[in-house]
Amino acid sequence: MTSGSYGISTGGATVVALAGSANVVGIGNNGTPVPAGGLDGNGDACSATLLGSSLGWSGNTYAFGGADVADAVSNTTVPLPAGNYSAISLLGTAVHGNQANQVFTVNYADGTSVSFTQSVSDWYTPQGYAGESAVLAMPYRLTGSGAADARTFSVYGYSFALNPAKTVTSLTLPKTRNVVVLAIDLTAAVAPPPAAAPSFKPAPGTYGTAQSVTLTSSTSGASIYYTTDGSAPTPSSSLYTAPIVVGSSTTLKAIATANGYSASPVASGTYVINTGSAIAVSLTSSANVDGIANNGAPVPNGGLDGSSDAYSATLLGSALSWGGNTYLFGGADVADAASNTTIPLPAGNYTTLSLLATAVRGNLTSQAFTVNYSDGTSATFTQSLSDWYTPQNYPGESRALTMAYRITPTGALDNRTFYLYGYAFALNPAKTVASLTLPKTRNVIVLAADLH
Repeated sequence: MTSGSYGISTGGATVVALAGSANVVGIGNNGTPVPAGGLDGNGDACSATLLGSSLGWSGNTYAFGGADVADAVSNTTVPLPAGNYSAISLLGTAVHGNQANQVFTVNYADGTSVSFTQSVSDWYTPQGYAGESAVLAMPYRLTGSGAADARTFSVYGYSFALNPAKTVTSLTLPKTRNVVVLAIDLTAAVAPPPAAAPSFKPAPGTYGTAQSVTLTSSTSGASIYYTTDGSAPTPSSSLYTAPIVVGSSTTLKAIATANGYSASPVASGTYVINTGSAIAVSLTSSANVDGIANNGAPVPNGGLDGSSDAYSATLLGSALSWGGNTYLFGGADVADAASNTTIPLPAGNYTTLSLLATAVRGNLTSQAFTVNYSDGTSATFTQSLSDWYTPQNYPGESRALTMAYRITPTGALDNRTFYLYGYAFALNPAKTVASLTLPKTRNVIVLAADLH
């Protein structure tokens, strides 16, 4: 048995030692030149100051190797401590770009094996791939000289289910230097009981006004994660911290997790909000951003993000349905979106204001949207918005449209994935609306709004 096959049990998990198979210097000391090409082969590395000696994720503790030595693995086979386990989980990252559909193979003592296909995000560009969790976001990495590159870099977590009836022997990593693993845990075969599934109050059903939905689990200390777009929730989904305002027809799905328990079954509930026909809000008089452009034509006036990138009119179309309503977009290559301004609203009494919007130049937390009523009062809603390239699944945020590209300043296609998000705010139906004041930043852009 090599040194890499020994494991240390830490509660329900066994830490896999990488010493015998480590072939990458993934961790460096601040202020010291990074040896042997570092994590990415270009001399860059994770900071030992930020990583520490271990990291907790999903109920397990992962141990890291020392700094400025071979402490990580890529494109090799890692011996595993012989035993029967229910799962193998990894902390790692891709380098030199996102690495899609990478194959990890666990080999058993009986000569059989099982392969898992997993897409892995680059440490600088998290994609939120299925099966991937953003475990640690670091405010910098180390350059070859040991200086800090003050941008955000991430370490990701992945977990694969094993056959608990078989004895593991080794893990064969993807055949590329661009997938690097820094730590591995094996989970004991005895599965913990599931947490109690979340319950919804009020109960799912049909309502005539927006509803404030409370999620609870009878498991003590449970954390609840939920989605509003119909997708299956995971611990990477939105964390429930306050009642969820459901202003339009929505399917809520939620799970509960807690120490000593496996994830609960998925609880699902559909709320149908019948408030009459939605009223589209015209942005014509307040539009001050050219957010939509024609393919092949130069983007005018700075585009959506101020750097002359824009959404494609071909992908958006003239209208989009989300949450049971239809939202109308302005024309292409003209002012068709609004930011940092006040939008007049059609006078009337409504239960919900809903928007299609995005952040640019990074995710923006705790932004204030203020609805002004005709009686001189107002209501302010605080909402975090994801950048159109990096969805964060903030509470109250839904992915209304996923697009395969955006338009660059020349009109060419930037073939990466970009998003448009949906948000809904509950209004006082006894008051008449007058206007909506947007957050005081150019970096929050609204492309369409409905009242209902």
